[in-house]
Amino acid sequence: IVSPTAASTNIISLTAGTSTFRLTVTDNQGASGYDDVVVTTNNATFTVNAGVDQSIDLAQQSSITLSGSVNPSTTTIATAIWQKISGPSTPTIQSPNSTQTVVSNLASGVYVFRLTLTSNYSINVYDDVQVTVVGGSGGGGGSVTPNVPPVVTIYPVSNITLPTNAVSISGIAADSDGTIASVKWSQTAGPTATLNGVYTTTLSVSGLSTPGVYAFSFSATDDKSATSTVQTSFTVFAANTSGGGGTGGGNPPPALPPSVNSVTIIANRLNVRAAASIRSAVVGTLSKGDVVEVVLETDDHLWLQIKSSTGLSGFVSEQYTQPVSSTNPTPTVQTGATATVTAIKLNMRLAPSTSSPVIRILDKGTLLIVLDPAAGGYWVRVQTLDGVIGFVHKDYIVMSATTQTPIVTSPVVTTVNSFTSIVSITAQRLNLRSGPSIQTGVIGTLGYGDTANVVAVPPLSDWIQIQTSTGLVGYVNRKYVKVL
Repeated sequence: IVSPTAASTNIISLTAGTSTFRLTVTDNQGASGYDDVVVTTNNATFTVNAGVDQSIDLAQQSSITLSGSVNPSTTTIATAIWQKISGPSTPTIQSPNSTQTVVSNLASGVYVFRLTLTSNYSINVYDDVQVTVVGGSGGGGGSVTPNVPPVVTIYPVSNITLPTNAVSISGIAADSDGTIASVKWSQTAGPTATLNGVYTTTLSVSGLSTPGVYAFSFSATDDKSATSTVQTSFTVFAANTSGGGGTGGGNPPPALPPSVNSVTIIANRLNVRAAASIRSAVVGTLSKGDVVEVVLETDDHLWLQIKSSTGLSGFVSEQYTQPVSSTNPTPTVQTGATATVTAIKLNMRLAPSTSSPVIRILDKGTLLIVLDPAAGGYWVRVQTLDGVIGFVHKDYIVMSATTQTPIVTSPVVTTVNSFTSIVSITAQRLNLRSGPSIQTGVIGTLGYGDTANVVAVPPLSDWIQIQTSTGLVGYVNRKYVKVL
Protein backbone atom coordinates (compact mmCIF):
# COMPACT_ATOMS: atom_id res chain seq x y z
CA ILE A 1 0.00 0.00 0.00
CA VAL A 2 1.87 3.05 -1.27
CA SER A 3 -0.05 5.73 0.75
CA PRO A 4 -1.78 3.99 3.67
CA THR A 5 -2.81 7.27 5.40
CA ALA A 6 -4.36 8.93 2.32
CA ALA A 7 -7.94 8.67 1.09
CA SER A 8 -6.70 7.19 -2.20
CA THR A 9 -3.61 5.06 -2.80
CA ASN A 10 -1.89 2.76 -5.25
CA ILE A 11 -1.42 -0.88 -4.33
CA ILE A 12 1.51 -2.76 -5.90
CA SER A 13 3.05 -6.28 -5.80
CA LEU A 14 -0.33 -8.01 -5.95
CA THR A 15 -0.39 -11.78 -6.48
CA ALA A 16 -3.10 -13.91 -8.01
CA GLY A 17 -6.08 -14.35 -5.71
CA THR A 18 -8.65 -12.33 -3.75
CA SER A 19 -7.64 -9.57 -1.29
CA THR A 20 -9.81 -7.45 1.03
CA PHE A 21 -8.73 -3.88 1.88
CA ARG A 22 -10.31 -1.71 4.60
CA LEU A 23 -10.41 2.10 4.76
CA THR A 24 -10.94 3.46 8.29
CA VAL A 25 -11.69 7.18 8.86
CA THR A 26 -11.52 8.90 12.30
CA ASP A 27 -12.87 12.43 12.92
CA ASN A 28 -11.57 15.08 15.35
CA GLN A 29 -13.88 13.81 18.10
CA GLY A 30 -12.42 10.30 18.00
CA ALA A 31 -15.36 8.68 16.22
CA SER A 32 -14.45 6.32 13.41
CA GLY A 33 -16.02 4.30 10.61
CA TYR A 34 -14.78 1.96 7.93
CA ASP A 35 -15.66 0.24 4.67
CA ASP A 36 -14.14 -2.75 2.85
CA VAL A 37 -13.36 -3.35 -0.81
CA VAL A 38 -12.54 -6.72 -2.39
CA VAL A 39 -9.90 -6.87 -5.15
CA THR A 40 -9.58 -9.98 -7.33
CA THR A 41 -6.30 -10.39 -9.22
CA ASN A 42 -6.08 -12.81 -12.16
CA ASN A 43 -2.95 -14.79 -12.99
CA ALA A 44 -2.99 -13.84 -16.70
CA THR A 45 -0.33 -16.22 -18.05
CA PHE A 46 0.07 -16.95 -21.75
CA THR A 47 2.58 -18.39 -24.22
CA VAL A 48 3.98 -17.01 -27.47
CA ASN A 49 4.86 -18.94 -30.63
CA ALA A 50 7.12 -17.13 -33.12
CA GLY A 51 6.43 -19.75 -35.79
CA VAL A 52 8.44 -22.59 -37.31
CA ASP A 53 12.10 -22.25 -38.29
CA GLN A 54 12.58 -21.37 -41.98
CA SER A 55 15.20 -21.73 -44.72
CA ILE A 56 15.30 -19.70 -47.95
CA ASP A 57 17.52 -19.45 -51.02
CA LEU A 58 18.15 -15.87 -52.13
CA ALA A 59 18.30 -17.10 -55.72
CA GLN A 60 14.57 -17.87 -55.47
CA GLN A 61 13.19 -15.31 -53.00
CA SER A 62 14.47 -12.15 -51.35
CA SER A 63 12.22 -11.95 -48.27
CA ILE A 64 10.40 -14.07 -45.71
CA THR A 65 7.17 -13.76 -43.71
CA LEU A 66 7.28 -14.26 -39.95
CA SER A 67 3.95 -15.19 -38.31
CA GLY A 68 3.54 -15.35 -34.54
CA SER A 69 0.63 -16.36 -32.34
CA VAL A 70 -0.48 -16.32 -28.70
CA ASN A 71 -2.06 -19.08 -26.61
CA PRO A 72 -4.75 -18.81 -25.39
CA SER A 73 -6.00 -16.84 -28.37
CA THR A 74 -8.34 -14.83 -26.11
CA THR A 75 -5.36 -13.09 -24.45
CA THR A 76 -5.52 -9.31 -24.80
CA ILE A 77 -2.19 -8.14 -26.27
CA ALA A 78 -1.18 -4.53 -25.61
CA THR A 79 2.04 -4.41 -27.66
CA ALA A 80 4.01 -6.62 -30.05
CA ILE A 81 7.56 -6.22 -31.27
CA TRP A 82 9.82 -8.19 -33.64
CA GLN A 83 13.57 -7.75 -33.32
CA LYS A 84 16.71 -9.40 -34.67
CA ILE A 85 18.66 -11.22 -31.94
CA SER A 86 21.54 -12.44 -34.11
CA GLY A 87 22.57 -12.73 -37.74
CA PRO A 88 25.12 -11.59 -40.35
CA SER A 89 23.46 -8.27 -41.33
CA THR A 90 20.76 -5.75 -40.40
CA PRO A 91 17.61 -6.77 -42.28
CA THR A 92 14.47 -4.67 -42.76
CA ILE A 93 11.56 -5.69 -40.51
CA GLN A 94 8.64 -4.06 -42.30
CA SER A 95 5.98 -4.38 -39.55
CA PRO A 96 7.90 -4.71 -36.27
CA ASN A 97 4.83 -4.01 -34.10
CA SER A 98 2.57 -6.68 -35.61
CA THR A 99 2.45 -10.41 -34.94
CA GLN A 100 3.01 -10.94 -38.69
CA THR A 101 5.71 -9.17 -40.67
CA VAL A 102 7.80 -9.40 -43.82
CA VAL A 103 11.60 -9.35 -43.44
CA SER A 104 13.82 -8.31 -46.37
CA ASN A 105 17.43 -7.25 -47.12
CA LEU A 106 18.75 -10.60 -45.91
CA ALA A 107 22.28 -11.91 -46.41
CA SER A 108 23.67 -15.46 -46.37
CA GLY A 109 23.84 -16.89 -42.86
CA VAL A 110 21.67 -17.78 -39.88
CA TYR A 111 19.33 -15.26 -38.23
CA VAL A 112 17.38 -15.47 -34.98
CA PHE A 113 14.32 -13.21 -34.69
CA ARG A 114 12.37 -12.67 -31.47
CA LEU A 115 8.67 -11.87 -31.05
CA THR A 116 7.86 -10.25 -27.69
CA LEU A 117 4.20 -9.78 -26.67
CA THR A 118 2.99 -7.70 -23.73
CA SER A 119 -0.47 -8.37 -22.30
CA ASN A 120 -2.85 -5.82 -20.83
CA TYR A 121 -1.53 -6.95 -17.42
CA SER A 122 1.99 -5.80 -18.46
CA ILE A 123 3.29 -9.38 -18.65
CA ASN A 124 6.05 -9.84 -21.25
CA VAL A 125 6.51 -13.21 -23.00
CA TYR A 126 8.71 -13.95 -26.03
CA ASP A 127 9.65 -16.72 -28.43
CA ASP A 128 12.46 -17.02 -31.00
CA VAL A 129 12.48 -18.31 -34.57
CA GLN A 130 15.52 -19.22 -36.68
CA VAL A 131 15.89 -18.29 -40.36
CA THR A 132 18.66 -19.86 -42.47
CA VAL A 133 19.57 -17.97 -45.64
CA VAL A 134 21.68 -19.46 -48.44
CA GLY A 135 22.94 -17.88 -51.64
CA GLY A 136 23.63 -14.16 -52.04
CA SER A 137 26.94 -12.44 -51.29
CA GLY A 138 27.60 -13.51 -47.69
CA GLY A 139 30.70 -15.51 -46.76
CA GLY A 140 32.76 -14.63 -49.85
CA GLY A 141 30.05 -15.27 -52.45
CA GLY A 142 28.14 -18.38 -53.41
CA SER A 143 26.03 -20.55 -51.14
CA VAL A 144 26.89 -21.45 -47.57
CA THR A 145 26.33 -24.65 -45.62
CA PRO A 146 23.34 -24.16 -43.30
CA ASN A 147 24.12 -24.37 -39.61
CA VAL A 148 22.75 -27.48 -37.90
CA PRO A 149 20.89 -26.49 -34.72
CA PRO A 150 21.83 -28.18 -31.41
CA VAL A 151 20.18 -31.43 -30.33
CA VAL A 152 18.68 -31.19 -26.84
CA THR A 153 17.15 -33.89 -24.66
CA ILE A 154 15.62 -33.95 -21.18
CA TYR A 155 15.77 -37.05 -19.00
CA PRO A 156 12.24 -38.15 -17.94
CA VAL A 157 11.03 -36.72 -14.61
CA SER A 158 8.91 -38.74 -12.19
CA ASN A 159 5.78 -37.36 -10.54
CA ILE A 160 6.01 -36.57 -6.81
CA THR A 161 3.57 -36.53 -3.89
CA LEU A 162 3.68 -33.96 -1.11
CA PRO A 163 5.38 -33.53 1.35
CA THR A 164 8.17 -34.18 -1.21
CA ASN A 165 8.52 -30.71 -2.77
CA ALA A 166 11.73 -30.70 -4.83
CA VAL A 167 13.05 -32.43 -7.95
CA SER A 168 16.18 -32.36 -10.10
CA ILE A 169 15.90 -32.25 -13.91
CA SER A 170 18.84 -33.08 -16.19
CA GLY A 171 19.27 -32.15 -19.84
CA ILE A 172 21.78 -32.94 -22.58
CA ALA A 173 22.88 -30.54 -25.34
CA ALA A 174 25.11 -31.42 -28.31
CA ASP A 175 26.06 -29.66 -31.54
CA SER A 176 27.18 -31.73 -34.54
CA ASP A 177 28.86 -28.87 -36.44
CA GLY A 178 30.15 -26.63 -33.66
CA THR A 179 29.96 -26.06 -29.93
CA ILE A 180 27.27 -25.22 -27.38
CA ALA A 181 27.54 -21.55 -26.37
CA SER A 182 24.88 -21.50 -23.66
CA VAL A 183 21.97 -23.40 -22.11
CA LYS A 184 18.95 -22.14 -20.21
CA TRP A 185 16.00 -23.57 -18.25
CA SER A 186 12.62 -21.80 -17.97
CA GLN A 187 9.34 -22.62 -16.27
CA THR A 188 6.53 -22.55 -18.85
CA ALA A 189 3.47 -23.62 -16.85
CA GLY A 190 2.24 -24.42 -13.36
CA PRO A 191 2.41 -22.74 -9.95
CA THR A 192 5.53 -20.66 -9.32
CA ALA A 193 8.57 -22.73 -8.29
CA THR A 194 12.10 -21.85 -7.15
CA LEU A 195 14.75 -22.60 -9.80
CA ASN A 196 18.49 -23.06 -9.25
CA GLY A 197 21.02 -23.90 -11.97
CA VAL A 198 19.06 -22.14 -14.72
CA TYR A 199 22.18 -21.78 -16.91
CA THR A 200 23.52 -25.32 -16.37
CA THR A 201 22.45 -28.72 -17.69
CA THR A 202 20.98 -29.73 -14.30
CA LEU A 203 18.05 -27.75 -12.88
CA SER A 204 17.11 -27.94 -9.19
CA VAL A 205 13.41 -27.18 -8.64
CA SER A 206 12.13 -26.54 -5.12
CA GLY A 207 9.17 -24.89 -3.45
CA LEU A 208 6.72 -27.30 -5.11
CA SER A 209 4.14 -26.78 -2.37
CA THR A 210 1.05 -26.49 -4.58
CA PRO A 211 -0.41 -29.61 -6.25
CA GLY A 212 -0.62 -29.32 -10.03
CA VAL A 213 1.25 -29.85 -13.31
CA TYR A 214 4.60 -28.07 -13.67
CA ALA A 215 6.18 -27.63 -17.12
CA PHE A 216 9.75 -26.57 -17.97
CA SER A 217 11.72 -25.90 -21.15
CA PHE A 218 15.42 -26.53 -21.78
CA SER A 219 17.13 -24.49 -24.51
CA ALA A 220 20.63 -24.69 -25.99
CA THR A 221 22.30 -22.14 -28.30
CA ASP A 222 25.31 -23.06 -30.45
CA ASP A 223 28.30 -20.96 -31.52
CA LYS A 224 26.37 -19.76 -34.61
CA SER A 225 23.38 -18.52 -32.55
CA ALA A 226 21.06 -21.40 -33.48
CA THR A 227 18.74 -22.39 -30.61
CA SER A 228 16.81 -25.61 -29.97
CA THR A 229 14.26 -26.12 -27.19
CA VAL A 230 12.52 -29.14 -25.65
CA GLN A 231 9.95 -29.30 -22.87
CA THR A 232 9.01 -31.65 -20.05
CA SER A 233 6.42 -31.71 -17.30
CA PHE A 234 5.57 -33.58 -14.11
CA THR A 235 2.71 -33.64 -11.62
CA VAL A 236 2.81 -32.78 -7.92
CA PHE A 237 0.05 -34.67 -6.08
CA ALA A 238 -1.48 -33.63 -2.79
CA ALA A 239 -0.41 -35.58 0.31
CA ASN A 240 -3.91 -36.99 0.70
CA THR A 241 -5.72 -37.64 -2.57
CA SER A 242 -8.67 -39.41 -0.92
CA GLY A 243 -11.89 -37.64 0.01
CA GLY A 244 -14.37 -35.78 -2.12
CA GLY A 245 -14.59 -32.39 -3.67
CA GLY A 246 -11.40 -30.41 -3.43
CA THR A 247 -10.85 -26.70 -3.49
CA GLY A 248 -10.32 -26.11 -7.19
CA GLY A 249 -7.81 -23.30 -7.50
CA GLY A 250 -6.11 -24.77 -10.58
CA ASN A 251 -5.44 -28.24 -9.20
CA PRO A 252 -5.42 -31.01 -11.85
CA PRO A 253 -8.44 -33.29 -12.22
CA PRO A 254 -8.50 -36.28 -9.84
CA ALA A 255 -6.21 -38.97 -11.22
CA LEU A 256 -6.34 -42.76 -11.22
CA PRO A 257 -3.68 -45.40 -11.90
CA PRO A 258 -3.68 -46.26 -15.61
CA SER A 259 -5.64 -49.33 -16.72
CA VAL A 260 -3.14 -49.96 -19.52
CA ASN A 261 0.61 -49.57 -19.74
CA SER A 262 0.70 -48.05 -23.23
CA VAL A 263 -1.53 -46.50 -25.87
CA THR A 264 -1.24 -45.89 -29.61
CA ILE A 265 -2.06 -42.45 -31.05
CA ILE A 266 -4.89 -42.73 -33.60
CA ALA A 267 -5.11 -39.05 -34.62
CA ASN A 268 -2.94 -37.82 -37.49
CA ARG A 269 -1.45 -35.20 -35.16
CA LEU A 270 -2.15 -34.88 -31.43
CA ASN A 271 -1.16 -32.04 -29.10
CA VAL A 272 0.55 -32.91 -25.81
CA ARG A 273 -0.44 -30.34 -23.19
CA ALA A 274 1.09 -29.26 -19.88
CA ALA A 275 -2.17 -29.91 -18.01
CA ALA A 276 -5.42 -31.80 -18.53
CA SER A 277 -7.19 -28.94 -20.32
CA ILE A 278 -7.53 -27.74 -23.92
CA ARG A 279 -6.60 -24.27 -22.65
CA SER A 280 -3.27 -25.54 -21.31
CA ALA A 281 0.00 -24.84 -23.09
CA VAL A 282 1.09 -27.26 -25.85
CA VAL A 283 4.42 -28.83 -24.86
CA GLY A 284 4.80 -31.11 -27.89
CA THR A 285 3.01 -33.14 -30.55
CA LEU A 286 2.58 -36.84 -31.39
CA SER A 287 1.81 -38.50 -34.71
CA LYS A 288 -0.51 -41.32 -35.71
CA GLY A 289 0.94 -44.69 -34.74
CA ASP A 290 3.20 -43.36 -31.96
CA VAL A 291 3.19 -45.62 -28.88
CA VAL A 292 3.54 -43.91 -25.50
CA GLU A 293 3.61 -44.97 -21.86
CA VAL A 294 0.53 -44.15 -19.76
CA VAL A 295 1.36 -42.59 -16.36
CA LEU A 296 -2.19 -41.93 -15.15
CA GLU A 297 -5.70 -41.21 -16.34
CA THR A 298 -7.98 -38.49 -14.98
CA ASP A 299 -11.05 -39.53 -13.02
CA ASP A 300 -13.34 -38.08 -15.67
CA HIS A 301 -11.78 -40.45 -18.26
CA LEU A 302 -11.09 -37.55 -20.65
CA TRP A 303 -7.28 -37.24 -20.35
CA LEU A 304 -4.21 -39.45 -20.06
CA GLN A 305 -0.86 -38.34 -18.70
CA ILE A 306 1.75 -39.92 -21.00
CA LYS A 307 5.48 -40.15 -21.43
CA SER A 308 7.09 -40.84 -24.81
CA SER A 309 10.31 -42.69 -25.59
CA THR A 310 11.94 -39.30 -26.33
CA GLY A 311 11.14 -37.99 -22.84
CA LEU A 312 8.11 -35.88 -23.86
CA SER A 313 5.67 -35.80 -20.93
CA GLY A 314 2.23 -34.26 -20.64
CA PHE A 315 -1.49 -34.84 -21.15
CA VAL A 316 -3.39 -36.03 -24.25
CA SER A 317 -7.10 -36.43 -24.93
CA GLU A 318 -8.03 -40.07 -24.27
CA GLN A 319 -10.49 -40.20 -27.20
CA TYR A 320 -7.58 -40.01 -29.68
CA THR A 321 -5.76 -43.03 -28.24
CA GLN A 322 -6.15 -46.77 -28.42
CA PRO A 323 -4.94 -49.14 -25.71
CA VAL A 324 -1.98 -51.34 -26.59
CA SER A 325 -2.42 -54.76 -25.06
CA SER A 326 0.77 -56.23 -23.64
CA THR A 327 -0.65 -59.68 -24.19
CA ASN A 328 -2.02 -61.75 -27.05
CA PRO A 329 -4.18 -64.78 -26.25
CA THR A 330 -3.09 -66.72 -29.34
CA PRO A 331 0.68 -67.26 -29.76
CA THR A 332 1.83 -67.10 -33.37
CA VAL A 333 4.28 -69.97 -32.94
CA GLN A 334 4.15 -72.74 -30.35
CA THR A 335 7.64 -74.17 -29.99
CA GLY A 336 7.30 -76.18 -26.80
CA ALA A 337 10.61 -74.63 -25.69
CA THR A 338 11.48 -72.60 -22.63
CA ALA A 339 14.13 -69.99 -21.93
CA THR A 340 16.01 -68.78 -18.85
CA VAL A 341 17.12 -65.18 -18.35
CA THR A 342 20.93 -64.87 -18.04
CA ALA A 343 21.21 -61.10 -17.54
CA ILE A 344 20.96 -59.64 -14.03
CA LYS A 345 18.07 -57.48 -15.27
CA LEU A 346 16.38 -57.87 -18.66
CA ASN A 347 13.80 -55.57 -20.24
CA MET A 348 10.72 -57.29 -21.65
CA ARG A 349 9.30 -55.01 -24.37
CA LEU A 350 5.96 -54.52 -26.07
CA ALA A 351 7.46 -54.90 -29.58
CA PRO A 352 10.78 -56.24 -30.99
CA SER A 353 12.64 -52.93 -30.72
CA THR A 354 14.77 -51.11 -28.15
CA SER A 355 12.53 -48.07 -28.65
CA SER A 356 9.42 -50.03 -27.67
CA PRO A 357 7.97 -49.52 -24.15
CA VAL A 358 9.23 -51.81 -21.37
CA ILE A 359 6.31 -53.85 -20.00
CA ARG A 360 8.27 -55.81 -17.38
CA ILE A 361 11.81 -56.10 -15.99
CA LEU A 362 12.88 -59.74 -15.61
CA ASP A 363 15.39 -60.99 -13.02
CA LYS A 364 18.23 -63.39 -13.72
CA GLY A 365 17.02 -66.99 -13.68
CA THR A 366 13.41 -66.16 -14.66
CA LEU A 367 11.82 -69.02 -16.61
CA LEU A 368 9.97 -68.05 -19.83
CA ILE A 369 7.85 -69.87 -22.39
CA VAL A 370 9.17 -69.41 -25.94
CA LEU A 371 6.37 -68.53 -28.36
CA ASP A 372 8.42 -67.48 -31.39
CA PRO A 373 12.23 -67.85 -31.42
CA ALA A 374 12.56 -65.73 -34.61
CA ALA A 375 10.10 -62.91 -33.92
CA GLY A 376 12.28 -60.32 -35.64
CA GLY A 377 16.06 -60.26 -35.98
CA TYR A 378 17.62 -60.71 -32.55
CA TRP A 379 14.30 -60.83 -30.71
CA VAL A 380 12.36 -63.73 -29.19
CA ARG A 381 8.66 -63.63 -28.38
CA VAL A 382 8.08 -65.09 -24.92
CA GLN A 383 5.44 -65.48 -22.23
CA THR A 384 5.95 -65.27 -18.47
CA LEU A 385 4.49 -67.92 -16.20
CA ASP A 386 1.78 -65.48 -15.10
CA GLY A 387 0.65 -64.88 -18.69
CA VAL A 388 2.36 -61.65 -19.80
CA ILE A 389 3.57 -61.78 -23.43
CA GLY A 390 6.36 -59.64 -24.86
CA PHE A 391 9.76 -59.61 -26.57
CA VAL A 392 13.30 -60.10 -25.17
CA HIS A 393 16.72 -59.94 -26.83
CA LYS A 394 18.04 -63.44 -27.54
CA ASP A 395 21.58 -62.58 -26.39
CA TYR A 396 20.37 -62.45 -22.78
CA ILE A 397 18.50 -65.76 -22.55
CA VAL A 398 19.36 -69.46 -22.87
CA MET A 399 16.73 -71.54 -24.68
CA SER A 400 15.92 -75.19 -24.03
CA ALA A 401 13.94 -77.57 -26.22
CA THR A 402 12.40 -79.21 -23.14
CA THR A 403 9.00 -77.96 -22.06
CA GLN A 404 9.16 -77.11 -18.36
CA THR A 405 5.66 -75.66 -18.08
CA PRO A 406 2.48 -75.97 -20.19
CA ILE A 407 1.93 -73.42 -22.95
CA VAL A 408 -1.50 -71.77 -22.82
CA THR A 409 -2.86 -71.71 -26.38
CA SER A 410 -6.27 -70.09 -25.78
CA PRO A 411 -7.60 -67.51 -23.34
CA VAL A 412 -9.02 -69.99 -20.86
CA VAL A 413 -10.29 -68.23 -17.74
CA THR A 414 -9.31 -69.86 -14.48
CA THR A 415 -12.21 -69.63 -12.04
CA VAL A 416 -11.37 -69.50 -8.36
CA ASN A 417 -13.85 -71.70 -6.49
CA SER A 418 -15.46 -70.54 -3.24
CA PHE A 419 -13.51 -67.26 -3.30
CA THR A 420 -10.34 -68.89 -1.99
CA SER A 421 -8.26 -65.80 -2.97
CA ILE A 422 -8.63 -62.35 -1.45
CA VAL A 423 -6.85 -59.28 -2.78
CA SER A 424 -6.19 -55.85 -1.32
CA ILE A 425 -6.16 -52.63 -3.37
CA THR A 426 -2.74 -50.93 -3.46
CA ALA A 427 -3.75 -47.78 -5.41
CA GLN A 428 -5.21 -44.68 -3.76
CA ARG A 429 -8.21 -44.97 -6.09
CA LEU A 430 -8.94 -47.75 -8.60
CA ASN A 431 -11.69 -48.06 -11.22
CA LEU A 432 -13.87 -51.18 -11.22
CA ARG A 433 -14.89 -51.81 -14.84
CA SER A 434 -17.58 -53.89 -16.53
CA GLY A 435 -15.01 -55.72 -18.68
CA PRO A 436 -11.25 -56.40 -18.88
CA SER A 437 -10.41 -53.22 -20.82
CA ILE A 438 -9.87 -49.51 -20.28
CA GLN A 439 -12.53 -48.93 -22.93
CA THR A 440 -15.30 -50.57 -20.85
CA GLY A 441 -17.55 -48.64 -18.49
CA VAL A 442 -16.68 -47.80 -14.87
CA ILE A 443 -19.21 -49.42 -12.52
CA GLY A 444 -17.57 -48.44 -9.24
CA THR A 445 -14.38 -47.36 -7.49
CA LEU A 446 -12.20 -48.87 -4.78
CA GLY A 447 -9.82 -47.20 -2.34
CA TYR A 448 -6.46 -48.06 -0.84
CA GLY A 449 -6.69 -51.07 1.48
CA ASP A 450 -10.14 -52.21 0.30
CA THR A 451 -10.41 -55.99 -0.03
CA ALA A 452 -12.30 -58.11 -2.56
CA ASN A 453 -12.82 -61.75 -3.47
CA VAL A 454 -11.24 -63.04 -6.68
CA VAL A 455 -13.84 -64.48 -9.06
CA ALA A 456 -11.72 -65.29 -12.12
CA VAL A 457 -8.12 -64.92 -13.32
CA PRO A 458 -7.60 -64.80 -17.12
CA PRO A 459 -4.00 -66.09 -17.51
CA LEU A 460 -3.25 -64.05 -20.63
CA SER A 461 -4.54 -60.72 -19.36
CA ASP A 462 -3.53 -57.86 -17.10
CA TRP A 463 -7.01 -57.98 -15.54
CA ILE A 464 -8.76 -60.04 -12.87
CA GLN A 465 -12.44 -60.35 -12.06
CA ILE A 466 -13.38 -59.58 -8.43
CA GLN A 467 -16.41 -59.26 -6.18
CA THR A 468 -16.47 -56.37 -3.69
CA SER A 469 -17.76 -56.51 -0.13
CA THR A 470 -21.01 -54.93 -1.38
CA GLY A 471 -21.51 -57.74 -3.93
CA LEU A 472 -20.47 -55.71 -7.00
CA VAL A 473 -18.66 -57.87 -9.63
CA GLY A 474 -16.26 -56.33 -12.14
CA TYR A 475 -12.69 -56.15 -13.44
CA VAL A 476 -9.58 -54.37 -12.11
CA ASN A 477 -6.02 -54.17 -13.37
CA ARG A 478 -4.05 -56.69 -11.31
CA LYS A 479 -1.03 -54.38 -11.24
CA TYR A 480 -2.81 -52.51 -8.44
CA VAL A 481 -3.79 -55.39 -6.17
CA LYS A 482 -1.94 -57.78 -3.90
CA VAL A 483 -2.97 -61.25 -2.72
CA LEU A 484 -3.60 -61.53 1.01
